[in-house]
Amino acid sequence: MGLGVWWHPAAKIQVILLPLGSKLLLKGSKAYYLQSITEEGELWTRDIPAFQDYLESHFPEVHLSFSYFRDLTSTLAGLQMRRKRDAERTRDSDTTTVERLSELQQSLAQDQAQLSSTEALLGLDGGSSNLLHSYLTHDAAALRRKIRDHRENAQRMTQELAFLGNIQQEYERKGSAATLSFSISSNVQLAT
Repeated sequence: MGLGVWWHPAAKIQVILLPLGSKLLLKGSKAYYLQSITEEGELWTRDIPAFQDYLESHFPEVHLSFSYFRDLTSTLAGLQMRRKRDAERTRDSDTTTVERLSELQQSLAQDQAQLSSTEALLGLDGGSSNLLHSYLTHDAAALRRKIRDHRENAQRMTQELAFLGNIQQEYERKGSAATLSFSISSNVQLAT
């Protein structure tokens, strides 16, 4: 009889079985990967030796695999930039995206069209109704304030998107990525 492998899909544990007559040799292992960015913060390269010392002192056999990637893709750079931005923001704050800026610009165009039609109505007013003139003047002033606010928000969002684009370019230019995967194995056990 040959070597057998047993896999537990839920726990992701592998057990290797080697029959030797009436006895059986067993060895188990479980693979992990280290997530470098969590809610608690980022993992730095300087933290890896301490982590390795911890693993070596607590487990009988550990296999480490470290991969380093000097060049980041624009996708990874964008993902990291968004993670950093989101970590610095409060939950209530409005996230600046190209879609949100586009919605704001559409709303601005609609309000400008509404203001033009209100001003056209004011131009047609012959002065016979003070109530209508007062309402249209008030409506036009409210639309002007709304348009001013939309322009300020659009300008702020455009500046923030340009800033975020610059940050992403810096990540692409100077950033790097690494993966650390490790598996913990048991000692060889003899079973009857």
